[in-house]
Amino acid sequence: APASADGVLADRARLLAEVEAEAAEASRQAGAYARSAELFKNCLARATTSDARAEIHVGLGRVYQEQGDSQGAIVQLETALRLFGKHPPRNLAELGLQAAGQVLLHLVFSVFPGLAGKRIHDPALQNRADTLFASIRIYYFVDVAKVVWAGVTTINLSRRFSRDQDVALAYSFFGVLLFGMGMLTRAGRYCEEALDLAR
Repeated sequence: APASADGVLADRARLLAEVEAEAAEASRQAGAYARSAELFKNCLARATTSDARAEIHVGLGRVYQEQGDSQGAIVQLETALRLFGKHPPRNLAELGLQAAGQVLLHLVFSVFPGLAGKRIHDPALQNRADTLFASIRIYYFVDVAKVVWAGVTTINLSRRFSRDQDVALAYSFFGVLLFGMGMLTRAGRYCEEALDLAR
């Protein structure tokens, strides 16, 4: 009997966590940011896995972003990236090395696409890319160097997505990023490729 009681308690705790996470997201979407942040922080205290904590940090990052707190949002999103297994650069030297490495990978994968690996359905890969997308929207206004790192990292990750729709979204986002940087011809190519994949 005690084992079944433990199971019931565990099920209730999971249900409460799910309901609280949904309420936090609904509060964010309704503009009730203080309530949303409170609920996300409650969820964070209960989270038992790194993926669950990462998703909560993404939610908090969006709350801070929508409130105009770019630095708070970056802290939350970069914490989520670390929990998802992608370590953002901590200083200018790391940023330079990681950005150069990602650009080099991008060039290699462009010439030899098979080297990117098999296209697979991997939720962790998708979570990293989604978190990078959210980060790019903030970096664009506060840290242009990180925009390049995050943008190229995302496009490299997308080469392994199993669904063409996901790759199309990554390419279109990268095209918009290149357009914002004044690289119109290259931006056009990525956007056209995104359209071809989406069709």
